[in-house]
Amino acid sequence: MMKKFLLLTLCGIGAAVHAQNFDAYKFYDFSESTWQDCYGDEYPAIGDFYHVSSNGRFAVGCDDNIGTGCCFFWDAADPEGISFINEADFNRYTLRDVSNSGLMVGSFEIRDEEDPESPVVVYPGIYTPEDGWKALPVPEDYSEYYAVNTDFLNDARAISADGSVIAGHFYVTRGYKDTPFGLLERVVHAPALWKRNAEGEYELTMLDQIYKNSKLYDNGELKTVEDSVNFTTFMVYDISDDGTLICGMNEAGSGGFNPVIIRDGQLIQLFECGNEAEYDDDGNLIAEVNFNGGICGTIDAHNNVYGYYQTATLENKYFMYTPDDEMVFLDDFILCGDAFGNKYKQSNGSLPYTRACSDDGKVLVGGVVISLGYGVGEAPALLLADDYQVGVQGVNPDAVEVDIDIKGQHLFVNGRYSTATLYDAAGHQVARGGQGYVFALSNIPAGTYIVRVVTAEGEKSFKFVR
Repeated sequence: MMKKFLLLTLCGIGAAVHAQNFDAYKFYDFSESTWQDCYGDEYPAIGDFYHVSSNGRFAVGCDDNIGTGCCFFWDAADPEGISFINEADFNRYTLRDVSNSGLMVGSFEIRDEEDPESPVVVYPGIYTPEDGWKALPVPEDYSEYYAVNTDFLNDARAISADGSVIAGHFYVTRGYKDTPFGLLERVVHAPALWKRNAEGEYELTMLDQIYKNSKLYDNGELKTVEDSVNFTTFMVYDISDDGTLICGMNEAGSGGFNPVIIRDGQLIQLFECGNEAEYDDDGNLIAEVNFNGGICGTIDAHNNVYGYYQTATLENKYFMYTPDDEMVFLDDFILCGDAFGNKYKQSNGSLPYTRACSDDGKVLVGGVVISLGYGVGEAPALLLADDYQVGVQGVNPDAVEVDIDIKGQHLFVNGRYSTATLYDAAGHQVARGGQGYVFALSNIPAGTYIVRVVTAEGEKSFKFVR
């Protein structure tokens, strides 16, 4: 989880990060909020907000550090309060991400109703306050043993802005092995996608074979990796607004973690995690190997990926990986970026731990440190811009004050908006940009296109023929 990685020694290198002015933001601290577990005992809210929806309307979080089972969500329509999931029977839940319409993803417990003595099994699922939990489909080789005996590792972890694509990970069985202690289940922790079909149901696509078509970023080039890439553990951290890009980490054979992305179904390693550094007889470093590894943690509104890795010499390197396959080293660990190019680091204004931000940068979510009596933990908190306005879902498109203008070989979007995306007639994304972005039309073929514009008031789509 993110907070564990934030404890590493900071080491500034590379490009500077512009400092933001948070005087026009209000700080909301929910450390005084309380929730009840399934036994009726009351506890303080523990955990961080993990994600905020791209439009800034909703935020979700949970405690996966101490393991209290505390899950909560926030609605900008009532910014001063948070709501908790208080189920009567079970305590193991997670909330990891939320779409623009308020569809939440995470995990929850299920018990065989016909066998009250059966163990509870954790499944990835979707949640709304109106309908409660609904399990997402899993494969036949889904490991129920590991879903009983491990916490927080069988999750729907991230959801696209429109809710059409969900990414997550869970344990799957790869056979059994005889041991002196009986049969040992062999498992891998694999990534997966759920895509919403025309009927509104989610269909599962396993991604556990993507290492066979993997690439390695090496000095500005993507090189084919033969048979050296495999994983026993893969963790999903984020998904892009359009659902085409996933970021996370996979465990290397050395035990370290490779920062990775999955783009259009292909695994790309950004750094290679080796076994150890090489030294000469005098103890001088000959070859530096990234043994400890790192993560790709977040994706911004322009599909830039942010992360870090730690070298064998314990140097932390922070980076941004662009859609054009450019590696940009930064002097801070960046947790998120908005559509206007602003980047937000670990601590912003009065928010000590920042995990995510909305596309327009008006909502930043994370946590604060609190005392638990027997130690310290974190509680949810966020920053909300003074001029933030709650966007109404299903708003009349005519009320959204944006329009498009085509001049020669360029398309302009007029008005105040966070993102504009150009799609072809088949629904494939052609280009995407934030406020002020100019779409070049000279390189796209003749045909019908749609521009989807996201604003604080809602969304509006335009169709044109080139």
